[in-house]
Amino acid sequence: MKNLFLILFVLIQCNCIAEESSALKKLLSRIAPELENKIDFILFEKENDDDTFSIENKSGGITISGTSNSSLAYGLNYYLQHYLKKYYSRIGYSIEECKEIVSLDSSVTKTTSLALRYSLNYCTFNYSMSFWGWEKWDKELDWMALHGVNLSLAVVGTEAVWQNTLRRFGFIEEEIIDFIPGPAFTAWWLMNNLEGWGGPVSQGWINSRVELQKKILARMKELGIEPVLQGFYGMVPFKMIEEFPDANIVDTGKWVEFQRSAFILPEDPMFKQIATVYYQEMEKLYGKQKYYGGDPFHEDEHDSFQNVDLRKSGKLIQECMIKDNPDATWVLQGWWKNPTDEMLSGLKKENTLILDLWSDYSPAWEKRNGFGELPWVWNCLQNFGDKVGMFGRLKHYASEFNRARKSDFGNSLVGIGTVMEGFSSNQVTYDLLFDLAWQSGKLDVEEWLSKHVEYRYGLRDSSAINAWRILLNTVYATPLDQEQGNESIFCARPSLDGSKVNMWGSTGYNYNNEELLRALSALLGASPKIKLNDIYRYDLVNIMCQYLANLGLEYHGKMISDYEKGDIAAFDLSSKKFLNLILDQNQLLGTRNEFRLSEWIYDARKSAANQTEEDLFEWNARTLVTLWGKKEPSMELHEYSHREWSGLLSDFYYPRWEMFVEHLSGKLLGEQLEDIDWYKVEYEWTQKTNFIEDIIEVNEEAIINKHIKKYGVL
Repeated sequence: MKNLFLILFVLIQCNCIAEESSALKKLLSRIAPELENKIDFILFEKENDDDTFSIENKSGGITISGTSNSSLAYGLNYYLQHYLKKYYSRIGYSIEECKEIVSLDSSVTKTTSLALRYSLNYCTFNYSMSFWGWEKWDKELDWMALHGVNLSLAVVGTEAVWQNTLRRFGFIEEEIIDFIPGPAFTAWWLMNNLEGWGGPVSQGWINSRVELQKKILARMKELGIEPVLQGFYGMVPFKMIEEFPDANIVDTGKWVEFQRSAFILPEDPMFKQIATVYYQEMEKLYGKQKYYGGDPFHEDEHDSFQNVDLRKSGKLIQECMIKDNPDATWVLQGWWKNPTDEMLSGLKKENTLILDLWSDYSPAWEKRNGFGELPWVWNCLQNFGDKVGMFGRLKHYASEFNRARKSDFGNSLVGIGTVMEGFSSNQVTYDLLFDLAWQSGKLDVEEWLSKHVEYRYGLRDSSAINAWRILLNTVYATPLDQEQGNESIFCARPSLDGSKVNMWGSTGYNYNNEELLRALSALLGASPKIKLNDIYRYDLVNIMCQYLANLGLEYHGKMISDYEKGDIAAFDLSSKKFLNLILDQNQLLGTRNEFRLSEWIYDARKSAANQTEEDLFEWNARTLVTLWGKKEPSMELHEYSHREWSGLLSDFYYPRWEMFVEHLSGKLLGEQLEDIDWYKVEYEWTQKTNFIEDIIEVNEEAIINKHIKKYGVL
């Protein structure tokens, strides 16, 4: 009776009539079918922007009530984690079979005043998701829902929108295909950084993207996730400068070494014509939507834009978005100087949303005075290039978000989001960030982490908690003077200088590497029941990988020191140790699908529509994680997305370092040698289609114990 009164009270407060959520029943049947008949979901409309969920006992089961499918899904996840100790993850096996429910001592109700919980970055669609099919999207969308996400970028299938649009402006098929990039580079095409790179793609692939996007949008609608589709903001094929000489279409220069697409100025009459056709074709394929992304002048300070009336341009771009849908919202990325105050001054507040991409590190919301009171979302940007490496600032994220909410600009803060460039590692950060949305006050991160470890592994274990406390104060306490996590020296183009792999990174780290061995020791001493948990085994490999990568920096330093001293015998010994360490790292990472090059290449080839395209897509896959760009690439892109993966270590990084060691050995022996043409070596590797996976070791714990015995003393 008490529970019934609680439900009635919540319903009366919302002045609405409840109904059962079939979408949540379907979600539950996908992730924990044994509980389908034991958990009920009641959905009722909310009277303001707040989202609420309640969990309570019912006869023989549990009832979760909420104000949206999003809040219901988060409520379900809350129950699974905190009561059943089940963890739905992007990595490893997630929820193991659970047949029994756990009753609550008292009901739970949580509310968030944040209307939006946002996910994905343009870059994520390539660094993590370039070759995804429905199977992986299916799981990802469930993950989003369970974490309360209700707004997400959704730009799959934009190729067909452009294809249909350009056909109506007289473009022939060859010209259209030359405009569209390969599957690993669509993000930078949509951001007007390049066109055509990685192509040409087939019509079969374009059609498959349309079908995939329709599935994605249907599932998003079901789960209460609003999609952000790609809007029209002025980007047009470079060919249009030639085809329409009377239109005010400008050459916007280069992005790094790539020629950008052209840009039609919004004041030109043709801008509205293209926009009208573009949105018509978008709606034909994907229906009328509310949110549209697209950023004119993204990472662009070209002279062509110096005399543009930014206020008027922004106003005209937005007017085209809301022409057929007055509720349409333009979602803009707060990045570098964009969007400028001048452009924002021409926009309608009710139709604008700003994503402050790097709120945790370089808060534009503070520098820009809350974007003039326009609605904005606080975001965490990390995992640049989707590199492998343990990185984060957990306590900092919590304190910075709390600071933003309490600031003078907190009134226009409407959401929290994760705009990671890739999400293949550091999953704990995303769990924390979306939990912050439902936190009424300042979060105690240490207490949160103890609970997280408990449901991460399925039971409370003091050794496991101690291990994560060490991680909290080492890899997840990255100082602010280090933009990104430290990079693995193994992945660097060989040189005497081991300070960085890519232009923006660093191989250095700020903690005692032996602390990672202490964390491993604590995890290895955890309960035997935990050792059956797949995510536990992933964590063991991940921590060991980071330890060996850090150790590699020390080994590299010794090798170079011996070379510079001219000590041939010492160099021979230290260089062999360094090379063997790379192979041992390769063996370790081969125990997990998450760290295998073969998975990346397999997905690339599988996503192609024909044999020729399979080879092209493998080239896309290989190029993105190595050269990235064209010949003589600038260091801005070269190995920006390097991966410490099994197969890549043995097939690409190890041979490269082996060549370097042989070269240095020859010099020590007095040989006159020409410098190695590294680009030639790397380019030839990207052209191959003969990759064969190494022999895979499946016993993670045995490999780790062997490596600990060899490389560290516990």
